Amino acid sequence: MLRTLSEEIAVNLKDRLRGVRYMIRRNCHEGLPEAERRSNIPSPELLLEHAASMVDKALTTAETISISLISADPKVHNSAPHVKSLSVYFGAGTEGARAFRKDIYYLTKEVLRRHQLQNVLIQEAAFVTVHARMMRKHGSLLKSVFSAEAGETKIAATSRAVTALFLELLGERPVRFISMEGHRDPQALRKFETTCFAAVGLACGLATAKAADLAGVDPLESAILALDVRHDRLMQAAEERDQAQLETLFQTLIAHLP
Repeated sequence: MLRTLSEEIAVNLKDRLRGVRYMIRRNCHEGLPEAERRSNIPSPELLLEHAASMVDKALTTAETISISLISADPKVHNSAPHVKSLSVYFGAGTEGARAFRKDIYYLTKEVLRRHQLQNVLIQEAAFVTVHARMMRKHGSLLKSVFSAEAGETKIAATSRAVTALFLELLGERPVRFISMEGHRDPQALRKFETTCFAAVGLACGLATAKAADLAGVDPLESAILALDVRHDRLMQAAEERDQAQLETLFQTLIAHLP
């Protein structure tokens, strides 16, 4: 019966589940002073924390079961997927939209994990919105990528499409909260978002324009390292929504990576 659920309903259910689990984890992490945790006499708050921890485990188990029932390939949910090209994500109809939503969710999660930010709430449904908006607003741009021949023309078209995707992701703000100590500042979260979506977009651009050069290469890792070196330039262009500067940055990196 679960397999008959529409994907939109399934995605929203998963997001609700993740949201509840996130709030439980945040409250457990921030809830009690260390002295109360070490006390031999459990306080009502500590008992509630233990109960919340059990609920967290139950929700995690429920999500795992729901993935096994709904997903055609449950194994892909345990690790970051291989980055696919723009032609796969935006030129393959419903299958492409599904691949985009799943892949970008887990790639975003993977980039945040590599920055030691694992208990972060990511709204998977936001990627459905971004995909639809890309198709509606940037359809001609995407078609120019698909039709371009390999080489400088392909790289230039890809960099424009990656810039559009990056700005759409930033505008939708799929990463909603952050709970790690020392990283509650919304501006700090925005910086992580910017780095994350730039890396995901660049990796997708490499898979689009430089697929033949990616054998044995992790394009996501290459993208992260390259953007770390150009962090200030990226942040300034993103803050100003400077499309020309972003296109130049992505075009330069796609041309020289991996």
